[in-house]
Amino acid sequence: MQLKKPLSLSSVTALLLCTSTLLRPENYVSVEYLQYDESDNRISVSAPTVELSYDINTDYNIKVGGVFDAISGATPSFLKNSNGNFYKGLQEFDDERTAGSIVLTSRFENRDELYIGLDYSTESDYEAITPSMEYMHYTDSSHNTAINFGASVGLNEILVYDGEAGASANSYTENSTSYNAQVGLTQVLTKDSSLKLSAFMLADDGYLTNPHGIIVRNYNSNNAQLNKENKPDTRSAYVFTSDERLSTFDAFTYKASLNYKQSDTLSYNIGMQLYEQNTISNMSATALTVGVKYTF
Repeated sequence: MQLKKPLSLSSVTALLLCTSTLLRPENYVSVEYLQYDESDNRISVSAPTVELSYDINTDYNIKVGGVFDAISGATPSFLKNSNGNFYKGLQEFDDERTAGSIVLTSRFENRDELYIGLDYSTESDYEAITPSMEYMHYTDSSHNTAINFGASVGLNEILVYDGEAGASANSYTENSTSYNAQVGLTQVLTKDSSLKLSAFMLADDGYLTNPHGIIVRNYNSNNAQLNKENKPDTRSAYVFTSDERLSTFDAFTYKASLNYKQSDTLSYNIGMQLYEQNTISNMSATALTVGVKYTF
């Protein structure tokens, strides 16, 4: 079902960049479980994750992570009923994903940091390998201001079916490549707050059509038929982000989290998020996470 979406950077690398100026290095193993459910049985995701971080010495750190997604539900699509008429309904699906990330952090004499990462993700109809590299430069000795530059290339292989997926369906593979570049600025304001600004450039080339996207062609004729959508082979985008809310959206989000530290080495966390969108669809979703972290 192609659970993986192109990211501007390796997911683990991006996490490191967002937090490296505020967190001290530490050795730990963490395990977390996410349960995400949308209304009307649209999407349900179960995702256990594990992450290991280890400081080899003062100059090198390695971080390894893994996630095992199980997704089920239904996506809006055009379907055909027993009378041969088309209607818009929900196409059911279920899939699983196994993904892993590894990031090596190198710290230089001036304490600048270089991140080299590799992501791998596989599903029943999708496989992706994404190498990435990021450099973070501190502008002064206080380490309160940092500039980062990064890039990644995603090599994707998509399994496409001519008709309905199944043992008797004809299938073939297509390929696409995702190029991403980022520049960012992190400014520590106080011991508890910081400001982050980022700009991204994203470009994709190759097979960009969603093989699960079904549309009706020649709708107002006697030759109406269901076909897969067909998108151009190239696209690009430019994005600027900050931690300030620049616009309002007609939605309600509530978040709550609790962290409990049992000892210097063992801690627990639980979090909940409720999302309600006040639009035509009136979609709502809940997300629950529980985790444990062992520091050594």
